[in-house]
Amino acid sequence: MVREHPLRNRTQRKVKPLHKTGTQPAIPVGLGMALVHNQQALAKFSALTDEEKRIYTLVLRGHIQLGAAKFLHGCMGENLDMLARTPLWEAGLDFNHGTGHGVGFVLGVHEGPERVHWDVKRQKRHCVIEEGMIFSNEPGIYLAGKFGVRIENLVVVREAEVNEYGRFLALEPLTLVPYDRDAIDLSLLSSRDVELLNAYHAKVFAAISPYLSGDELEWLKAATEPVQFC
Repeated sequence: MVREHPLRNRTQRKVKPLHKTGTQPAIPVGLGMALVHNQQALAKFSALTDEEKRIYTLVLRGHIQLGAAKFLHGCMGENLDMLARTPLWEAGLDFNHGTGHGVGFVLGVHEGPERVHWDVKRQKRHCVIEEGMIFSNEPGIYLAGKFGVRIENLVVVREAEVNEYGRFLALEPLTLVPYDRDAIDLSLLSSRDVELLNAYHAKVFAAISPYLSGDELEWLKAATEPVQFC
């Protein structure tokens, strides 16, 4: 195991699990890529397999689609969840945890009342998503005995517009760190996915680049460079 540059370690990346609990690997830490990109991780770099890239890309598609959600006020987490799961469900895959949970005062984790999960029978709280709420956007896939991928951002709910159809809300990312370009299979992205990915990376560069210089700035430029639709 080697410790990589702190900034480089804060890229959203795929990781193989070190162990598993039950039939699902525990949250992976340590090989290749960090899952929660605002935390530093130990990393051992290795070439990614086609399967690893495919799973990472499917998770990423759901993650960025939920992150770009625009919806009428009155929607609950149950309504938003399918945005993150659709690319996985289309591939016959799923994950057995919620897509998002509330994050509260001084980053109190798993603070209600909001929760993003499709299963209304398992939902203990049915909460309308309100402006100013902060919650996580963290779809994932875990292949027992192989590897797991989870990509997580925090988002805040903002008012998007009010018109004759009602009051629309949208999600704004609070976490601004590049996704791992080496883990993305561009052939699996739609033109809309590419548009959302490039827009997020442009936002990351605009927000972070004023604080960097030299090699770190060059790294950020490369990490956020627009990708082309295949």
